[in-house]
Amino acid sequence: MVTDGPLPSLFCDDCSVYSRFLCSNSAKGAAARQTTKELAQTLVLLAVASSFSSAADSPVAQPLTSVQQIRGLTPEQAARGLPIHVRGIVTTLSGWKHSFFVKDNTGSISVNRDEPDSKIRSGDLVDIEGIADPGLFAPIIVAKHVTLIGSARLPYAPLVTFSRLQWGSLDSQWVAVRGVVRSAEIVKIWEHNFLSLLVDTGSGQVRGLVLEYSGDPHNLLLDAVIEMRGACGTAFNDRRQFVSVSLFVPSLASITVTVPGNPDPFQSPLRPLDSLLSFAIDDIPRRIKVRGTVTYQSPGQNIYIQYKGRGLLVYTASRNVLPLGSVVEAAGFAANGAYSPSLDDAVIRVVGLDAPVAPLALEPKNVILGDNFGFTVPSDGALVRLRASLVEWTESATENTLLLHNGDIVFSAVLAKNSSPAIHKCAIGSVLQITGICEAHTRRGGVPDSFRILPRSPADIVVLSEPSWWTAKHATTVLTAALALTLGVLCWVAALRSQVKRQTQLIRSQLASLAAISIETNRLAKRAQEGAVAEERNLLAHELHDTLAGAFTGISMQLQAASDLAGSNEELRTACIGRADDLASYGLRNVREFVHSLTIGSANGSSLAVEMRTLLISATAGTGTNGKFTVEGHERPLSAACSNTLLRVMQEALGNAQRYAEAKNILVTLRFEKEVLSVTISDDGKGFIMDESMDKGFGLTGMQSRISRLSGRFSLTSSPGAGTEIFVELPYG
Repeated sequence: MVTDGPLPSLFCDDCSVYSRFLCSNSAKGAAARQTTKELAQTLVLLAVASSFSSAADSPVAQPLTSVQQIRGLTPEQAARGLPIHVRGIVTTLSGWKHSFFVKDNTGSISVNRDEPDSKIRSGDLVDIEGIADPGLFAPIIVAKHVTLIGSARLPYAPLVTFSRLQWGSLDSQWVAVRGVVRSAEIVKIWEHNFLSLLVDTGSGQVRGLVLEYSGDPHNLLLDAVIEMRGACGTAFNDRRQFVSVSLFVPSLASITVTVPGNPDPFQSPLRPLDSLLSFAIDDIPRRIKVRGTVTYQSPGQNIYIQYKGRGLLVYTASRNVLPLGSVVEAAGFAANGAYSPSLDDAVIRVVGLDAPVAPLALEPKNVILGDNFGFTVPSDGALVRLRASLVEWTESATENTLLLHNGDIVFSAVLAKNSSPAIHKCAIGSVLQITGICEAHTRRGGVPDSFRILPRSPADIVVLSEPSWWTAKHATTVLTAALALTLGVLCWVAALRSQVKRQTQLIRSQLASLAAISIETNRLAKRAQEGAVAEERNLLAHELHDTLAGAFTGISMQLQAASDLAGSNEELRTACIGRADDLASYGLRNVREFVHSLTIGSANGSSLAVEMRTLLISATAGTGTNGKFTVEGHERPLSAACSNTLLRVMQEALGNAQRYAEAKNILVTLRFEKEVLSVTISDDGKGFIMDESMDKGFGLTGMQSRISRLSGRFSLTSSPGAGTEIFVELPYG
């Protein structure tokens, strides 16, 4: 739809090839030949008159005398204001101030003029004096004088395809298109009321803007197959690049109805909901009628209807609120949707009232079905009911979005904020029952790979069970309180010199525990596969270097300082002992986390996809980082070494993204390809400069070493402010 307001930058810079009309008279019958003869005689007279005028005036600069010459100018040449003297026929006005389109025997062009020195109409023969201008898209004429010298029948307009219109070369050209009228309405542009026709050519839609019309013809043109003739008005951006095209049509006389439309859209035969876009030999789609029960409505935008388990998305401008269960008929035009077809530009009427449609209970894993022969979504567009756990709740100005998961299936539910009453935000981890419209999404090639649910109101979101009180947030609160209490106790202990020895013994006990854990860790590492002993020792060394070595060094320094202060400054000595205690606790916690991480990837019977999804959820839950996991291809059985290696690499990458990159979003993609499987881990963190001399650190070296051991490929890409991406590829084995 074209909106009100001055839009000189969006339309009109250039026009059609007049010589095609002169050369095609033999193919257009007696009327066309007569028109050709009249126009040819007129142009001869114009040329003779022009020659006399040129001989008498003797201009300083030779003016450009044909549209073809002007259209051939570069923007730099046109900006010089070269003189122009052109004669031709006015094909149509544009509606913008006093501009119009003119056509001679070499081509067509747009003419701008600030003040009219004569009233110009479509079909007038005019003499134009002015200068060239680069225009905003293609060269134009800025007229200084326009003289009316006669009138003639409009020239023949060649029929062009939709694809031919999409390059901008036909800017301002006098052409014709054929298609069915999908919508017709009166719009106001540049203080003029245009009859706006949306014409579907079968390969695309073209907007026609009729300047002169009478009465209320738009209802008579709906669903009619027409041939529309007009001047191409180009829409473009501020870089002089083509965006789209419309046709400026001088009047209804330039529209030929080849197949009349049905004035009553509901007289069309009734079609099943699943018959849209089925095979047909018609080259131009016509309006069709369907019937179903309303299951969802967004007033003024769309509704969903359902019949015998099949759902259909219907786009309609109707703002009438329809109760759920209303039986309606919708007449509109079939169009491609995300997965299933939709019905566009539809009008609806209520024909009855039935009980609301009962939702289909589904397991999320059964929404998208598939095997080696393809994937299907039988419930697309239908009302369904699912159970899932809430992972994340986000809110925008217009909608609430719930991220949910059930097993290894992750999907979203989107509830518009115009629903009433207001929704109560659920706690993360709640088990919910979601009722709504299933909407499938596809990747390139039309293959469904995800879906979302559209609840109709807050009543469609039911909490089945609340999450456990012991959440990450509560655990943090408890740990913070415990830490505060510990600090208070340590302050009290600092005032009692007699307790210093007990604190020292406690620190030594903790150091002994750290040493025992280190010995146990080394013992477990030695039990790994014989071929991976050297690699695992390196990995353990890296981890222990960052935990035990750092902790031991700090503790040793604090204890040495406390020993030196004995008998001189008890307050400072006690503070040193307290810091040593903190370092011991920190080291113990890091070691326990490391020991816990060694259990990831154990042979528990789960698939790699399940383990990786679980790891991502565990790593991001409660941290403020959003994690998304996708699987492409069909999962295949893998060796324990392969699965464990990928899990360890993923764990290290997730830790780096959260600790160092401060990422807010992490995307993990697991692909099962024909010969290899790959994992891509990308984040939107701070990134860093890739340099040969940079310190790769133990973590990156460990990842590369693990992948190299399995004859795989490892790459890392990063730049400041653009995040980091890690790509791993391994052969099956």
